[in-house]
This record gives sequence, structure tokens and C-alpha cells, in this order.
Amino acid sequence: LLKPITQKRLAECLDRLDKTEPGEHRSKLDEVRRDGRRLERLLARSGQKMVVVNVADVVAFESEDRLVFARTEAGSLVLNITMKELEERLNNEKFCRVHKQAIVQISHAREVHSLAGGHYLLKLSDGSEVQIGRNYVKNFRARFG
Repeated sequence: LLKPITQKRLAECLDRLDKTEPGEHRSKLDEVRRDGRRLERLLARSGQKMVVVNVADVVAFESEDRLVFARTEAGSLVLNITMKELEERLNNEKFCRVHKQAIVQISHAREVHSLAGGHYLLKLSDGSEVQIGRNYVKNFRARFG
């Protein structure tokens, strides 16, 4: 609905809105939101406030008990996004899914240690460790040529 608003145009607009399904609007909003743009910043909860996190500063994204955390040099922050959405929207040249509960920034990888059962342990630049799942090893290795 654009200005100037007339009674007739307002009635037509309201009539169109009544005829559309609510789910249709939600899917269109989701589609626009995920239009292929790569994530550069995220909002994270830190106590009572929201903090802007630059994706370039994130060492790893990890999930635990239905919560997703961004681990930076400054600490871990709770995000309001799913691991699946992160995987879809992060730059896959810089980030790699290494486990169903972890996505790491490849530039922070320092060492890989072999574990039993086809698993590996990845040591990151901040001293933390992330397990590499069997289903993700091949993709992770491919990143290093």
C-alpha cells in the first residue's frame, strides 16, 4: 500500500491480506532473510545485553543442550541461530563443519590427533579442543589439499 491512501485502495489491500495464508508470509520472510548473503555479524546474548559478534572473530561455533555458542578469544556467547543455519550462511571457504555439534574457523586449526573409532581431536589456536566426527573427516582433510 503506497501513499496517497484512498479508501478503495486500503479496502483492496486488506482484502488481499485476508485471502493470503499466514505461512506464506513467513516462508517469504525466511527466504528474503536467507537470500544467500554470508554472515558477517551476529547478535549474541551476554547476561542482560545483546552483543555484536563479528564472525571473523569466532574460533568455533558449538552446540550443547539446544543452545548454540560462538567461542571467541574473549569467551563464549549464546546465539539465537541453529547450527544448520550457520552452516548454510557461513563462508564455507573459512569455516568447516567438523562435528554435528561444531563448526570451526579453519585458520584457527593447529593440530589433529587420531582417536579410536575413526574420530580425531582438533586443537585450535585458543587452546581448546573439538572432536572431528567420522562423517566430517573427509571434508575437513580436503580443506588442506
